[in-house]
Order: sequence, then C-alpha cells, then structure tokens
Amino acid sequence: MDIDEIQNYIAEHIGALKKPQDVSEAFDAHHDTFRRKFRRLSKQSLGECLTAARIRHMKKRLRTSDATCLDICLSAGFDREDTAERAFKRVTGLTMEAYRQQHRR
Repeated sequence: MDIDEIQNYIAEHIGALKKPQDVSEAFDAHHDTFRRKFRRLSKQSLGECLTAARIRHMKKRLRTSDATCLDICLSAGFDREDTAERAFKRVTGLTMEAYRQQHRR
C-alpha cells in the first residue's frame, strides 16, 4: 500500500468521494483491512485524511475563485453546506467567508 498514491487519488477525486469506503473500493480492497493498514502506515484514519483533503480543496478554492460557498462545499465532496462549514471552522478556526476575506488573492 502506497500512502502517497492513495493521498494523490483522494486529492484528484475529492468531489466524488462521499465516504471512506469509496477510497477502499477504488483500490479494490476490503474496507476494514484497507482502513487498518492505512492508519498503521499514515498515523491517521482514512476519514481524517479525507476530511483534511476536503479542507485543503476548500481553502484553495476560497482563495482563488469566486464560486459560492455551497458550490465549493459540493466540489469538495460534502453533501451539505452546514456540515462542511462546521468541519472547516473546526480545522481553521474561521468561517469560510472569513477565510476568503483574509486570504483572497
């Protein structure tokens, strides 16, 4: 199992990945075995990795596009804006709009 390959896959397909099982399915692996091995090798859960990738995607889009927060949330693989907003604020300490205002290019 190559962690870099998995993380690259997640980054490239972030909008289509709704749950950690989607990642293990993409690698034709049994989910429980895949997630245990992933945690052992990367020191984080597959869900944590997915959330981190989503937040990175959202931060980049907030800095570089005029897309609405809802569009950004959906493009990051979140089904609901409020769920995405909570995750974003938990990680960054800022709302999406506040982040955009502070980091706009």
